[in-house]
Amino acid sequence: MTIYVTGDVHGRAEYGSSRFAFKNWPLGRTLTRDDVVIVAGDFGFVWDGSNAEKYWLDWLGSKPWTTCFVDGNHENHRMLAGLPARVWNGGLVHEARPHVLHLMRGEVFDIDGLTVLAMGGAASHDRQYRREGRSWWPEEMPSEEEMGHCRASLDRVGWKVDYV
Repeated sequence: MTIYVTGDVHGRAEYGSSRFAFKNWPLGRTLTRDDVVIVAGDFGFVWDGSNAEKYWLDWLGSKPWTTCFVDGNHENHRMLAGLPARVWNGGLVHEARPHVLHLMRGEVFDIDGLTVLAMGGAASHDRQYRREGRSWWPEEMPSEEEMGHCRASLDRVGWKVDYV
């Protein structure tokens, strides 16, 4: 198992499909379901439930690896919260597809013997151009409850994690 980390894809086909297309990333062909690709914020492919979104989630889910993501500020946080939750590698995830997983805030995961703390969210620098409930959600910032959960998760592992 190997972990690969990439930056935001903003739910845009030209970012996601070009970044993860085998012609641009031939290494992807050699990966297996045990390998994990983490998108570190602004995944954006859980946005409006459109047919295009479903297509791209299915496309990502068909890749030979497991795609995980930590939420950023540019997410539909209410749609993320509505996804089914399950335990994966010791922490809770929202399942967009069986192999496309949202690493929930404050959870600690054991991935190939490495501990990974997921703590997504950020303040939108462009909030004035966005509409609440349509392109911006107050849940973009971690709540006190989520921060408390994060502290409890860190207590559980002795505040020792390999990656945040």
